[in-house]
Amino acid sequence: MSGYAAPSSAQDAPRDTGSGVVIEGFPFPASIGDLTRGGTTTYRQSGSGFSVSYQAKAFSWADIYVYDKDLNLAAPAKDELAREMYVVLQAILLAKDLGKYDAVKVDAASVRDNVASARMTVTSRGTNHASFAFLTIAHGKFVKIRFSTTDRKDGQRRAEAFRNAYFQQLRKAVPIIQPKRDPRFI
Repeated sequence: MSGYAAPSSAQDAPRDTGSGVVIEGFPFPASIGDLTRGGTTTYRQSGSGFSVSYQAKAFSWADIYVYDKDLNLAAPAKDELAREMYVVLQAILLAKDLGKYDAVKVDAASVRDNVASARMTVTSRGTNHASFAFLTIAHGKFVKIRFSTTDRKDGQRRAEAFRNAYFQQLRKAVPIIQPKRDPRFI
């Protein structure tokens, strides 16, 4: 997410459900596939939300970001996902320009139904990895998943399995505040 502030401690203490935590009504299971939940970061800048990291022992890592940019996303404009995915990709390219990555190539980007997706090839510290960005709107917030893996052979399948498993969790979740739901989104 471009323009985010330095992280602070979580604003709302996560609620432990026994098999995971719930933060601001969003579920975060202890593990998704072979990735285990790590830390939570809350961003100070208004509308920037929070993120939860997931790590595998080898090859893969993911971050799930939940934010609203101070927008009313209860009934988002039809092209809101496309606009936000453009911003997400620009932030990744800017990170490359600032030296976080050696190279970034956007291989594909699309918006289908209620999900925007991008597949990239990223080089960091001389190592190539497949990187994916998935974006939807759920419970009045953007939900962005960044999934990266050095497993180039099976990376896309693993990224999509992670996305599908988390989105399934979202479909079961009850938001803290019931926004007017737009049926096109989760």
